[in-house]
Amino acid sequence: MSLALSLVATVLLVLLSHAALQKAPAAFYALGIVLVASGIYLIMNPSPSPVLRACASVLQKGHVAFSLFAVVMYLGVLPKSSRLWRRPIAVRAELSILASILICAHSIPYLLNYFAMLPIFWSLKESVIFSLVLSLFILVLLVPLTATSFKAVRGRMNPGTWKRLQRFAYLFYALIYFHLIGYLLVPLQQGSLEAAVNVAIYTALFGAYAALRLKKASAERAVP
Repeated sequence: MSLALSLVATVLLVLLSHAALQKAPAAFYALGIVLVASGIYLIMNPSPSPVLRACASVLQKGHVAFSLFAVVMYLGVLPKSSRLWRRPIAVRAELSILASILICAHSIPYLLNYFAMLPIFWSLKESVIFSLVLSLFILVLLVPLTATSFKAVRGRMNPGTWKRLQRFAYLFYALIYFHLIGYLLVPLQQGSLEAAVNVAIYTALFGAYAALRLKKASAERAVP
């Protein structure tokens, strides 16, 4: 349920706060860094408060960051004429940067845990090893994609070079999907209802995105 709630809450927050984000993105980035630091601390030092534990769990699972990435994905394929999304499109780059900051609350604790498990790495489930290897490629792609989302960096780049680099975002999204499915395979095979629901949500989101992206590409090719 936390994934579905995170998606709904994130969409609402984007619709309500996109103007503030456009005016003061640095404030949102600073808040994101504070949330990441607090989340990592609470993950490493569990709080007796069930509310704080729940918040730390949502950050650790990456649901908040993923929800922002999902919004960024769809802002790139939804019709620009859409009255609902016309204004949030203007902060797509800022949302991407914020998502990249928040994903650190997911990646850092997991990387530390798996680094400590290196001696028994090859004894892990094949799907987990596969997903972990994919996560390294995801991080490699995340760095340049995030860096070039900053307007100051983009302004200094050749437009053609920037556009070619940003096309790696499609590979980035695809790797995220397979990374997520890889980790969910074990609980899914064990009969976890939550895992089954999450797999359905991820598959629906990425499937619909792929269909919309192909439709948009086809329309762009049809324009003389």
